Amino acid sequence: MSMSRFINTFSYISTTHFVGINMIIIEVILFLPIKTTFFYYCHPYLNPIVGSRVYVPFKNKKLIGIISKIYFKKEKKINNNIKYITKILDKHYAISKKIINVLHWAAKYYHCPIGILTFNVLPKLYDQKIKKKMIFIGKLLPKENISI
Repeated sequence: MSMSRFINTFSYISTTHFVGINMIIIEVILFLPIKTTFFYYCHPYLNPIVGSRVYVPFKNKKLIGIISKIYFKKEKKINNNIKYITKILDKHYAISKKIINVLHWAAKYYHCPIGILTFNVLPKLYDQKIKKKMIFIGKLLPKENISI
């Protein structure tokens, strides 16, 4: 779903309520065999970063996704059909913006689902079961931040 189409459908939803903060809408890549990404609301105090992992509700489950893009919206209306993220797992990004752009390009060029491509590019150490071992892709961080 493109962002322009999303914004157009966003303004026509009748079930809305008002809040007193600016809204952050994040685009999340999920490990699903679907060619689209998904949109979620994020509270501003969570400080989302492009490339970090997040827990998001999807149907009746919670899945781990990667933030692909962040949109700031100045309207105070909230669409009830879009859910909030549950938790941000990483304080720093796991995949850099450059690599995310390359992954979007490769998914479009090779006609493959972006979620399958993204999570197959991640190393096996970067699994949801292993929380202490982290590998950051795209930019080498200081040695004290990486534990292998």
